[in-house]
Amino acid sequence: MQRPRILCTLALAATGFILSACGGGGGGTSGTPPVVGQGSVPMASARALDVSTRSAPVTCTPILTANPNTKLNPTRTIRFVGVPNDGNDEEEGQHEDRVRNIDGGGCDYGIYLGPNSKHARLRHARVHGAGHIQVVADGAEDFQISDTVVDGHGSDPTGDGIWFAYGTTGSVERSIITDAFDGIVIINNARGLVGETLIKNMSFLGINVQGSNVVVEDVRVDNSMNVGGGVAIQHGSTGNLRNITAIGSGQPTVLPGPEDGFFFGNGAPSTVTTHNLTAIHMQRGFASYCAIGVNSIADLTNAGDRAINSTIAPFTVLTTGC
Repeated sequence: MQRPRILCTLALAATGFILSACGGGGGGTSGTPPVVGQGSVPMASARALDVSTRSAPVTCTPILTANPNTKLNPTRTIRFVGVPNDGNDEEEGQHEDRVRNIDGGGCDYGIYLGPNSKHARLRHARVHGAGHIQVVADGAEDFQISDTVVDGHGSDPTGDGIWFAYGTTGSVERSIITDAFDGIVIINNARGLVGETLIKNMSFLGINVQGSNVVVEDVRVDNSMNVGGGVAIQHGSTGNLRNITAIGSGQPTVLPGPEDGFFFGNGAPSTVTTHNLTAIHMQRGFASYCAIGVNSIADLTNAGDRAINSTIAPFTVLTTGC
């Protein structure tokens, strides 16, 4: 059962965010799948634009110093290697009356966790200010984010909120991701859970899954004040989607391409199970391109899935050009 009240009661008042949606309403990577032609494949892969690092009086660590074997863009810099702890332990800020302010200003990535990171926890924090991506997990194991706000505003207009990449495992729960290109990217053999989370004001996608496995449940994606789509499971990904509402503006995304509530496929078969998904005022409520087992509109949705007020079509299935 969907539990929207959890999002409304999230104890993050100190951040200054107002959950107006409640009550009804990355980086160049050598392994990133290529962008497929826009004509038949509306939800392209995560883009790989390069933007210079902002100048600021802070220490920015080269990514190659933190992880010489990184597959992410080697020119990027990091503000915090690991979860900063304010001189105490990593549980600092876990109480609801204390919210850590983690400012990644001046560097490309705000928080970076490499393959040596295991069981890191990011709780009761506001992460913001990085020029490109706020939180990056690059092969980390069991990285859990909870009760946290990630504000994607940075110097890069295509900057993202959170990346789980290259075998990372972890979760994002009871959190808020705002104002980014992609809210959460799960890519290149990563495995992640996203639950009880609000994602709002994206310009491309709320959750973008590529070549990975994901469970998304009890999530609200509200892009009614921007042009982003909802959730895309693509490039051979697998997943389970349950109790998700995606709200759009009925306009093309910034790439440009159709604004889809839920998209499956994109150049390689993807396998996903859905239940109780709702797309509201998207250009296309549900869309697929070369998704395995999806050959007609009847194959596209499952119990409880619905599209409301779509501006192009509620359901679109593309099976040619695979």
